[in-house]
Amino acid sequence: MAKERENEVEIMAIWEYDSLEDFKMIEDKVREDHAHIARVRNWYEKMGGSENLKNIFYKSEQDFFESTVL
Repeated sequence: MAKERENEVEIMAIWEYDSLEDFKMIEDKVREDHAHIARVRNWYEKMGGSENLKNIFYKSEQDFFESTVL
């Protein structure tokens, strides 16, 4: 889902996990994956470095939702 406003585009992505604990476990594994870390570093370098990207992606948020369905 994207919304454009005054030359800004908001991008939202939603993932579902069975629990917050599952999310944390998966996130930890991703952050410990050396191949993933190398891909991220290469992407940052290709895009001009983190300082350049701060001008493009000036805001990043992470929210957690809980089901209200029983």
